[in-house]
Amino acid sequence: MASISRTRLLNAARGLLDSKNKSLGILRCFPLKRQHVETSPPTPADFHTTLCHLIRNAKQRVTLASLYIGPAADVVYEKEVELLNAIREASSNGVDVKILLDQHRALRLVPIKGSKSKNITSAEACKRVLNESGKIHLLSVLPPILDRLLPNPYNEIAGVFHIKAYIIDDHLILSGANLSEEYFVDRIDRYLWVTCPDLVQCYQDIVDALSDHGVEYCDHGRLLPPKTTRQQLLDALRAILTTTEANEYNLDSFHGVDDPVAYAVPTFHAPPSYVRRYSMFRNDHQVLKGILQEAAHQQEQLRIPLSCRISTAYLNPTDAFLKLLSPLQRTIFLTAGRVSHGFKPKPKAGNKGRDWIPTVFEHSAQLASQKLDNRPNWSFHAKGVWLTNECMTNKATDHDDPRLSADAHVYAVTHGSSNYGQRSAHRDMESNLFLILPEFSPLVKEHIDEWNALCEYSVSAESEGTRPILPQIRGAFPVIRYFF
Repeated sequence: MASISRTRLLNAARGLLDSKNKSLGILRCFPLKRQHVETSPPTPADFHTTLCHLIRNAKQRVTLASLYIGPAADVVYEKEVELLNAIREASSNGVDVKILLDQHRALRLVPIKGSKSKNITSAEACKRVLNESGKIHLLSVLPPILDRLLPNPYNEIAGVFHIKAYIIDDHLILSGANLSEEYFVDRIDRYLWVTCPDLVQCYQDIVDALSDHGVEYCDHGRLLPPKTTRQQLLDALRAILTTTEANEYNLDSFHGVDDPVAYAVPTFHAPPSYVRRYSMFRNDHQVLKGILQEAAHQQEQLRIPLSCRISTAYLNPTDAFLKLLSPLQRTIFLTAGRVSHGFKPKPKAGNKGRDWIPTVFEHSAQLASQKLDNRPNWSFHAKGVWLTNECMTNKATDHDDPRLSADAHVYAVTHGSSNYGQRSAHRDMESNLFLILPEFSPLVKEHIDEWNALCEYSVSAESEGTRPILPQIRGAFPVIRYFF
């Protein structure tokens, strides 16, 4: 089967083909051998078990970067309790523990079950399990004026720190999952577990730089100011993520077990309002743009039909993203249906009146070809991009089947926090890892199987229909869409 050049895809991702924006620099690349990629946890429960086991047995460091950590405000949240106890054990054993959370989400008051007046926050719950050497850092992505004026939870609507990277010694787990009960029980997500020392250290350096720019949460809720300015933060990230060496890798020949099974390019993305006039480097969206433009170019030159499959918890693509996808032969979006939507009303206090939010997503995504996950008793939260050749399953005889055949080419995939929508582009701080896969890499089959498993309960968007937007929401829809 004919194939496009993976070497050029990697060069496009790193910026080596972008002669117009040389000032953005060249992104680093980390070749991953087979032994650097562990078998990823298959379920949320396995993710929780793996994470707790690694933390309890940590020898040197535990670094957790997430939107928030569940504060175990109810005794029924056993998995949150177990995670906090694992962090306590690591800290008491003298392990260097660092936690980085979104400032506003981490300080949101959560009622303690069984108490009419007591509350706890994610930051305080973490502080109580750490010894004096453990550190909690909180980062806000909002402009100072919005930090001061917006109350919770409206400040979270305006933008959050959305990166999820979990580092224990020389282990790194990248995911879209936060660290609370539902993400350990019934929320479908993806996990990439790698042990490449240089790549793990790269993510440690990213979290360290972001932590230095956040406030430090101390006893009694006292906050210490940031150690660095915005420009110092971005300069540090540029030094971590870019290189002056324009070395090229040849991905178009894969010979055996000693060759890399993937070439990894880590990225960072901040809201435009966050970077403003500051010196910047190639961000997540520019990397994806480079890959898709190169893919479209090769599709035209080689006459090889290509497809892009995008999984997202909340489908709300920007017009610019849809335009980038339009030259490809086929684009498929897999997202949450009404049954598995993360914002569907739940049978507990504090969740009434949210049914309009999934409806907003239904209308936001009408221009995209959709498959909806309708997995009973689960929430769909998986996110990522698969760039493949256009090849349907052997069982499929129509163009409606979203699955990949066993012999499909998978050229590039992503792992990380982005939902590839309006918020990821304009509101939130994200990080993704782009993997360019050699043709005969064993990771090709693993990512084919992963995509097909995500599609198991998918149905066409047309079969579910679109509900009308509430009258009080309809007039504000263009503005509301910008915040979701």
